[in-house]
Amino acid sequence: MATALETNVVLRDGSTARVRAVQPSDARALRDFLAELSEESRRLRYFSGGVNVERAAHHAVDVDGDERFGVVALQAGRVIAHAEYARFGDEGWAEASFMVADRFQGQGLATTMLAHLAGVAESAGVHFFQAEVLAENHRMVGVFRDSGFAVRTRSEPGEIIVEFPTTLSPGAVERFELRERHAAVAALRSVLAPASVAVIGASTEAGAAILRNLVAEGFKGPVYQGLSEAPGPVELAVITVEADMVLDAARACAGAGVRALVVTSAGFAEAPGDGPERQLELLRICREAGMRLVGPNCQGVLNTAPDVRLDASFAKALPRPGEVGFMSQSGALALAAIEYGLGISSMVSAGNKGDISGNDLIQYWEEDPGTRVMLLYLESFGNPRKFARIARRAARSKPILAVKSGRRGAGTHAATSSTAALLAASDLTVDALFHQAGVIRADTLTELLDVAHLLESQEAPHGPRVAIVTNTSGPAALCADACAAAGLEVAEVRRLDPATPRDYSQALRAIADSGDADALVAIFIPPAVGDPGDVAGAIAEASGSVPLLAVLMSQVNAPPTLERDGKHVPVYAFPENAAAALGHAVRYRRWCARDPGRKVAFEDVDGDEAAGVIAAALRDGPGWLDDAAVARLLACYGLRMNPGGSGVEMIVGVVTDPLFGPVVACGGGGTTAELIGDAAVRITPLTDSDAHEMVRSLQTFPLLEGYRGAPRAAVAALEDAILRVAAMVEGHPEIAELDLNPAVVGADGLTVGRARVRVQPPPPRRLWPSVD
Repeated sequence: MATALETNVVLRDGSTARVRAVQPSDARALRDFLAELSEESRRLRYFSGGVNVERAAHHAVDVDGDERFGVVALQAGRVIAHAEYARFGDEGWAEASFMVADRFQGQGLATTMLAHLAGVAESAGVHFFQAEVLAENHRMVGVFRDSGFAVRTRSEPGEIIVEFPTTLSPGAVERFELRERHAAVAALRSVLAPASVAVIGASTEAGAAILRNLVAEGFKGPVYQGLSEAPGPVELAVITVEADMVLDAARACAGAGVRALVVTSAGFAEAPGDGPERQLELLRICREAGMRLVGPNCQGVLNTAPDVRLDASFAKALPRPGEVGFMSQSGALALAAIEYGLGISSMVSAGNKGDISGNDLIQYWEEDPGTRVMLLYLESFGNPRKFARIARRAARSKPILAVKSGRRGAGTHAATSSTAALLAASDLTVDALFHQAGVIRADTLTELLDVAHLLESQEAPHGPRVAIVTNTSGPAALCADACAAAGLEVAEVRRLDPATPRDYSQALRAIADSGDADALVAIFIPPAVGDPGDVAGAIAEASGSVPLLAVLMSQVNAPPTLERDGKHVPVYAFPENAAAALGHAVRYRRWCARDPGRKVAFEDVDGDEAAGVIAAALRDGPGWLDDAAVARLLACYGLRMNPGGSGVEMIVGVVTDPLFGPVVACGGGGTTAELIGDAAVRITPLTDSDAHEMVRSLQTFPLLEGYRGAPRAAVAALEDAILRVAAMVEGHPEIAELDLNPAVVGADGLTVGRARVRVQPPPPRRLWPSVD
């Protein structure tokens, strides 16, 4: 039986469509859809322009979910695309076909429908699709080829037969990711660079403030007080009315063809009572119309680009134009960051994140030439695995900085196993997510903004060597200590006496030219006499071949950045702030340079037998496997049980998180595993580089290297076990928890002294490609 299908997808123009399984009640909508197709489209689909649309519609809904299955895409309550498959001949084959409304052709719907149809077919045991295409229908053949599936064709009289496997190939995944990125950019363009804006609720205090900002800051398009003023469709509507009036306003926007909404009104998911239900209804209205949504319960959006100058927010003024894109779930923090003095390219206060999220914004800023650094303040994750996929790619071209609130007490796992106990103590899972994706995680908003100041104006240092130039010893010592704590190396501390502007300029240039330092920190405390502005100017002029940070102490209202002749130097109030920012930047550069590794495919595993072990256990319901079943399951993945093994005791385990998926942990094992709390954590899928780093990041790693003359353990065997466990849980989502404790690493390899495995029915599979 085919799996259920219902999700939302983003089209190439940034709007959305609902994709779901065909239902018997769709017959009328399908008849209208087929009737509205051009005669040429019907001929190419049915090989005849005289098709009986009534009969064809009833045939399309005559599905059983196994032999025949169909999906439809809907927007504004109308069917805009249909796809179906029907099994035939040899087991594992089905004939596939699809049709897209003429107006929506070229929006990427055909390949998206094909991907969802293939996903359902694969889960139902259909391994290959075949499609018959008229010989002149080159566009349809192009759709199949552009999908990225491994297509092969053969010719028959008047027809082209297209065949391909239902499994998404790496090429197909890459193409869908590229299309997803382009769709996100198109969606955010309607929010951050709209052709026109309407303020709904302009007579309210909030609406009047936003209307005033739009006009005062010189938005380049027309601004309307409500929809009725607009002579035609409006691209962006800002809704500021009371919560109980928002849904009617959203429906009016949907009927008027608005492409995107910003809802500042509170009283939704953050509010008790019917707030959460109201937010779901708001999102449903947007989804049906294909509109995108920022908020609700947000502080608005802005874009400082000179050809846009959009301030649809509650900010006191448009911030200093710059190259930092900022998203915050907290509206108050977003406005505070603006006042901090950052140079902003665009800002989105996401509020309750009903629709537009950090995933969308990362993809927009990745393509935006006016954005150099991305900042995120996150209170929650909607789809962390999607975040990891997108951020890992984007962070290689532009740094991503994040503060994730709730660092303590974030663990939600019941400590039913040693691995669960390790992960429940803190948010190691979030740390792992950010580390793997190359995201710079700051502990505080101040730290986040400090790093942003550095990376907005300077490149990340190529190495850890830091030189400190100062006119006083105390702050230099504090800076040196902070550098060491941040993992940096102090190459030189040079004290200037006297400390004239020329002294600073010459010293900084000489150290930079010497090649002995990868970054410079200039510390200056103004003396009782003299003009500190001259020294600041000299520091700015010295900026050149290596990153330079200025620490201007005891100066009231010091600028956030020194600027001179197009050069920008970030300014910090204290040396510790500068050192911490440099440490983050150096680690980011190191991540960019690392080999991401490869996902290992094991030839000696028996996934089918492992599935059988799990299926047999699930007959008795979810729970822990007995010892015999555990041993059989581990053997399927090349892991040996041997309670009497000798060597270094480690732990390798997995907990499947409802949001993050399988989380793999490795650390010091045995009875003290939870007490020591020495764990390295990663989120699947893992590469060989991930396993290599995990083991070497442990405080207990020296025990494996032969601590105090002990025999060296087979570290490669431990890395291999980590990757085998990761492959097991990736292949069998029914595994909820797994503990190898102890996993004994000896000189000749690894054996498992004790193991526990808990299984349960797998969580619903996230559909992809999807906006959900």
